[in-house]
Amino acid sequence: MEISNITMKSLNNSIKIIFLLLAVSIFQIQCKEKVTSIYTDQSSHVWIEYPDNREETRLVAEGAKMKIKGQTAYTVRVQIVVDNRVIADVPSYSMNKKGAFETIISEFGPAGTKEIIVRGIGNTIVDVPVTIENNPAKMHQRALQYLNVQYIDMGGRIRRFLNLSNGPYSFPIKIKIPSNAHVFRKEIEDGAKFWEIWADIHYKIILVNESFPDSPLDCYLPGPIGFLYIYPKFNEGGLPGACPHGLGYEFDAGTINLTKGWYPAVPPVKADTIAHEIGHILGLTHYDQNANMMDGGDYTLMHPYQIYALKWIYSHNPGYPL
Repeated sequence: MEISNITMKSLNNSIKIIFLLLAVSIFQIQCKEKVTSIYTDQSSHVWIEYPDNREETRLVAEGAKMKIKGQTAYTVRVQIVVDNRVIADVPSYSMNKKGAFETIISEFGPAGTKEIIVRGIGNTIVDVPVTIENNPAKMHQRALQYLNVQYIDMGGRIRRFLNLSNGPYSFPIKIKIPSNAHVFRKEIEDGAKFWEIWADIHYKIILVNESFPDSPLDCYLPGPIGFLYIYPKFNEGGLPGACPHGLGYEFDAGTINLTKGWYPAVPPVKADTIAHEIGHILGLTHYDQNANMMDGGDYTLMHPYQIYALKWIYSHNPGYPL
């Protein structure tokens, strides 16, 4: 009888669990129906997140780059159309499960205020207009305003990473990674790739088959000038930091310290942090305005005027007046 009671209790518990799972399944189906029933016709939909409604996110010119990002529903691809010409194509396999998409454009057509089209293609085609202002003079002025904030302590002159030949930046930044950081090569490379994609500043990874010597100094240069060193300091607390090296208007080397605070981060955050610190090595300071890579509000982008400004300083010699 005792065994029978135990069996009945187990059966009752099993039945309760089955009903609970069934109830959860029904609830999920109902929720899904509520979401999908908004678009019962399954027509294509596109929402734009960037550029937003701020004027300076829509200001462009030759030499700048702009990220277009947003979300879609019932689309198989997104196209960016400028002056009736498709300049970017984002297939569905490059979007995430929620339909989020992004692409970078650098072609804006002739100067003037115009509408570019973000086109969602699926069961139907939907065109979402985005107004941009292609104004070279205004862009240059806005870029100089940004640079004057960056170089307020340099007497209004350019300070940037070395270029042994002077003039336009024409060779890759050589990044040395010691043996105790080889495992993070991908994250470091992804961080460097951010600036290659956005500002056309290339890089070269150099794997060193030994670790760099320990030093209590915050800004220790573990080798000769001419390189950017990745310096693991995983026994030290605090956040990662960048140490540009050199006097005057030109950094002749640099170090990025990787601390205990960086070590446990997930790979994308590690890469974003590396990109942020390389920004400092390139000569950029924190810019706590309009979420961007050097602010931290949005590590995925730089605004068009910031990219224009960075490419401008790397087309002139160190010390060049703004």
